[in-house]
Amino acid sequence: MGSGSLKTSPFERAVIAVLKERLQNADLTVDRLAERAGITRARCYKIFSGAATCTVTDFRAMCDALGVAGSTVAAEAERRLAAEAATTSQTCSESE
Repeated sequence: MGSGSLKTSPFERAVIAVLKERLQNADLTVDRLAERAGITRARCYKIFSGAATCTVTDFRAMCDALGVAGSTVAAEAERRLAAEAATTSQTCSESE
């Protein structure tokens, strides 16, 4: 298996961005989140940097550790992607 860079989806990047914000709002460090979630620090850092994909198990554990429902995080990520797509679409229409 090669060691090429992983390609995370826009949705996964949006989910991670929401989790990062929740982490900051909870005034927690990545180390503390990893401890609470039962994930290794190294794995947690890799997920947040985009060097590792976030499994459903990791996602659920991080949401639980942050005290937020996974559906709330996913909905916010989808809202952001839709807003980004609308902005991109509007920008493209204006430049035509």
